[in-house]
Amino acid sequence: IDVETPENRDEVLIENALKNMQDQAAAEKEEQGLF
Repeated sequence: IDVETPENRDEVLIENALKNMQDQAAAEKEEQGLF
């Protein structure tokens, strides 16, 4: 189902934001050699 409701879009945006935060945190740890 490809119907985009505003609620759906918000959920996707939140998921993407969380994923980006996790990626960023992982990258920062790698830079510090803590990974």
